[in-house]
Amino acid sequence: MVIVGSSVIFNTPIALLPVQILWLNLLTDGFLSIGLANEGQEHRYSKYHFSRYRGSILNKYDIFRIINMVLVMSVVSITMFLYMLKIAVIEVVRTCMLIIVSLFHWVNAINIRKNYDSIFSYNPFSNKFIFIGLIIEGVLLWASVYTDIGNRFLHTVKVNPNVFYYFFFVSLIILILDELYKFFYRIKKDRRGI
Repeated sequence: MVIVGSSVIFNTPIALLPVQILWLNLLTDGFLSIGLANEGQEHRYSKYHFSRYRGSILNKYDIFRIINMVLVMSVVSITMFLYMLKIAVIEVVRTCMLIIVSLFHWVNAINIRKNYDSIFSYNPFSNKFIFIGLIIEGVLLWASVYTDIGNRFLHTVKVNPNVFYYFFFVSLIILILDELYKFFYRIKKDRRGI
């Protein structure tokens, strides 16, 4: 919503076409949601039980974490969109936006598997559903950019494969910033003895 809304604010062509947004929501989010639903429990939740739990669904930590991730992904994506509009035609820009948003979703899915624990404290490949989902989505993203049917259906164009490496490193910013957020939260909790 923020990325598409920015097109209105900055009076630019729409960043993603409706069919591209639908593709992202159904496929990119779909497989990863299944994987996240099969994620193992964090140690701190081992004593929780749905019939006894009386807390909020979202606490301040969760709300600020969601806001932080949305802001980071949105600001980076919008900044790249505005920059690319100056150097490339809109079809290339939209294809790149599809890649950027997909990569952000993938990195974020790996990142949010644990609410408090660092990604470095567990095996990132321990959830086979996310691993399989990422492989499927990688193939689908490749097909959406580098096959004729993908180009026709999603209005994409073939781009230099090197952009995947560049956008992947850009998408890691969400992991780095969220790791810092979780790290400082754990320090704060340890000082309070919680």
